[in-house]
Amino acid sequence: MLSLTRIEQPDFEDFLSRVIAMYAEDSIQASRWIREAAFEKSRQETEALLGDREKTKNHYMYWLDFVGQKIGYAWFGNVEPTRQQAYLFALEIFPDYQGRGFGKEAMRRIEEQAKEYGFSSIGLHVFAFNAAAVDLYLHSGYEIVSHMMKKKIDV
Repeated sequence: MLSLTRIEQPDFEDFLSRVIAMYAEDSIQASRWIREAAFEKSRQETEALLGDREKTKNHYMYWLDFVGQKIGYAWFGNVEPTRQQAYLFALEIFPDYQGRGFGKEAMRRIEEQAKEYGFSSIGLHVFAFNAAAVDLYLHSGYEIVSHMMKKKIDV
């Protein structure tokens, strides 16, 4: 059974470095940022959201645990306190555990936890190249609410 374990010090640094790296790599792959600037931009954006680190108000960070093993992490929160919508900032199932149903179970656990905090919905962003994540979210009942598009042009 998958469980959520709140991330506390000293594990926060491990979590933070993983989130920053994942966001930077995803942004590079999506051609959002160039490699030379991606990690710094990712660090700046992530640390701006988590000003009080693991104690940041309205932000909830968890290790995903399966029989005593950390198999991934999740981070959700609310950046607009007047809204009852949580935002899923990050979800990662570590590579050795992917394709085994842990993503679906993680989404169920995240939704249960969000309900306990009083949220009535969860929003998220997913890069289009991440087909497995898109499929996970669609099969978990999420709806597409906007599209961002681009086209490369010759210069």
